This record gives sequence, structure tokens and C-alpha cells, in this order.
Amino acid sequence: MQEFIQYLQIITDIIVIILFIGIMISFFYLLKILKTATSKFEELTAEVKDVKAKLNPVIEKSGLVADNVNLILSKVKDNIDLLETSVTKINNVVDDVVEFERKVQSKIEPPVMETANTIYALSAGIKTFFDSYKSSRAKKPDLIEGFNLNSDNEIESQLKENTDMELQNVNTKLNDLQN
Repeated sequence: MQEFIQYLQIITDIIVIILFIGIMISFFYLLKILKTATSKFEELTAEVKDVKAKLNPVIEKSGLVADNVNLILSKVKDNIDLLETSVTKINNVVDDVVEFERKVQSKIEPPVMETANTIYALSAGIKTFFDSYKSSRAKKPDLIEGFNLNSDNEIESQLKENTDMELQNVNTKLNDLQN
């Protein structure tokens, strides 16, 4: 049995040596991995430093842009306030003009309409007068012998034409005033 224990002792020593070699190989492999990780970490650190160096101007410029945007927004707000004030003033002026137009219309319209109605009544009276004059002349024979009816007819036709033209002008002006 002694011999068996010695074999066992040798086998155990061989297993321990194999395990120790395995641990050593694992340790060297782990060192290689840590070395690779360290180099990657150093590369990452270098890239972060580069990004940081590049980001600093960008951050500063974004701060300037934000300041400019704030300045623009404040100017826009001021302009909007000015525009609102202007619109309010224009609205007030328009209201004043409308009110003035109403006042002028209420004061001027009645006398103008009264004058137009008077002119219309005068033109209707004149037309009625000439119509009755013409019809009475047609019914009455001429009392004076030797009176030239042709010249009377010419005068009457010219008078009628002139009267009709005047009446048309007056009616046109009245229609324009009423509209």
C-alpha cells in the first residue's frame, strides 16, 4: 500500500503541476487580455480627450448661438409689441374715420336729398308745363292770320329738344345723387 500511496502522491503532484501550468497559462492569457484592455482604454481616453478638445469650441459657439437667439427673440418681442401698438392705433384711426363719415353723412344727406327732390319736382313741373303748353297749342287754332306755323313748329321742336335734354341731365344728376 505504500507503493500505492506513492503512486497516488506522484499522480497528485502531476495533477497539481498540470493545474499550476493551467493557472499560469490562464494568468498569462488574463494578463494579455488586461494589456489589450488597457491599450483600448488608453485609446478611448485619447479619443475622449480629442472629442473634449473639439467639443469645447462647439459648446462655446452654442452658448453664443443661444445668446444670439435670446437677443433675436427679445427684438422680435419688442417688434411684436410695437406692431400691436400700431395695429391698435390704426384701428382707432379707422374707427374715428368711420364715425366721421357717419356724422358727415347724417348731416349732409338730408339737405342733399331735399335739394335733389326739389330739383326733381321742378323738372317734373317744367315738363308738365311744356306738355300742357304743347297740347294746348295743338288744340287751339292760330288766331293771327299770316302767322307762319312752320316757324312756330320749329321753335316748339327746338324748345322741346332743349327741354328734354335739360330734363335728362337733371334726372341723371338726381339718380347719381341718390345712388
